[in-house]
Amino acid sequence: MLKIYAAVACSILTWSMAFLCIKVALKELSPLELFLLRHLPLALGGVVYMLLHRRQEILNLLRQHPVIVIAASLCIPSYHWCLYKGQEKVSPALAALIVGASPILTFAIAALTRYERFDVKKLWGLTIAFTGLYCAIVLGSHRELYVKNALYLGFIFSAALISAASTIINRELAFKDRAINVLLLTIVLGTLPLLTVAPPGLWAKVFNLKISTWAGIAFLSVMSSFLGFMTWFYALKRLKATAIAVFINFIPFSTMVFGFLFFKETITIWLAIGGLLIAGGAYWVNRHA
Repeated sequence: MLKIYAAVACSILTWSMAFLCIKVALKELSPLELFLLRHLPLALGGVVYMLLHRRQEILNLLRQHPVIVIAASLCIPSYHWCLYKGQEKVSPALAALIVGASPILTFAIAALTRYERFDVKKLWGLTIAFTGLYCAIVLGSHRELYVKNALYLGFIFSAALISAASTIINRELAFKDRAINVLLLTIVLGTLPLLTVAPPGLWAKVFNLKISTWAGIAFLSVMSSFLGFMTWFYALKRLKATAIAVFINFIPFSTMVFGFLFFKETITIWLAIGGLLIAGGAYWVNRHA
């Protein structure tokens, strides 16, 4: 079990750092530009890798499970678009709180579809973890919760819903083929079609980006989108959907810790209390999974 939780920790840490890299990169790039520059190297590399080494395996995966592969591929751009769009009119704290509800949504979807058995004990653990997330985000940094347009709240909720659904979808895919095949195929299918709507000035802009922006993009591509998901797929094959989803609550918490360490952002004792509640909730859910 130690290897499984180490894999989860690797994913959570890389995704937590990703938010800081996104913060830096968005100073020079639009959300769509960042998405493309982040995923395009993996998509192009994935095409070469699959054609040279895994052509038959990929074709079999597409023939046998076309619906679930397409669904997983659509989750990638739709999640990022909804999240970025919603944050235009919703405070970062409220957005993080809503997206942090995705483990509870994963539990609800799994129970309604009978993918997992409904368990009150697991629900209690998820509630404790979410309470810890509220303490960390709202009380731990005195961040405001506000909405300038209710429609944009729907975008953020959609991102949370997509995140919840993708946990179950990706878990199913993890049992169908090698993790690297599944990851690269979904990135290729989710990224390359978006080249048709790429901003005209993107390719000229890339030559003038700051080194810090390129460093952020490199981290997002290699560490977050590749390594983070490879270790996540490893854990998905060994834990139930709800049991692994609860760890997502650690992402905003860890991001705030990194923000304090690298950007001197203000935090309070409530952040530590929130972290303990998240850890307690995650332990309780996994104990009864």
